Amino acid sequence: MEGVGIVLALLIISLVGHSMSMVYTCVILLLLKWLLPQEAVDYVGQHGAGWGVILLTVALLVPLIQGKVGLNEIRNSFTGGLGLLAVLIGLMVAIFGRWGITLIGKTPQITIMLMVGTVIGVIFFKGVAVGPMIAGGITYAILTILEGLGIR
Repeated sequence: MEGVGIVLALLIISLVGHSMSMVYTCVILLLLKWLLPQEAVDYVGQHGAGWGVILLTVALLVPLIQGKVGLNEIRNSFTGGLGLLAVLIGLMVAIFGRWGITLIGKTPQITIMLMVGTVIGVIFFKGVAVGPMIAGGITYAILTILEGLGIR
């Protein structure tokens, strides 16, 4: 029952901080806990991150099927520094993700601290809790530094 109390506290903080993604997350967690058998909750816990990655990837690739991005745009992206930097950062984030999974597997308690940091970032700094967006953020930070140094 302690977990429910923590999620309720997160829900209140999320409402106060106007973080709707965290509000939805907390409400979904509470509904799962209150409406589903424990086995179903365990199943969501084991497979939910994979579903989330699939859903996020689908959303990010929608411009391909909408015709907004085609072979010419992809080809042109590889000829400029921004495109190559984005590929490099995407590669690094994928490696960091693998390392993160290894760390979480070895020390599962770290998951809670990672989530605490994520929750703080989402609620108080209007962050977004998704990997590819982090890659974009790192790319943006590097570009901003390079522009500040007069390099681009």
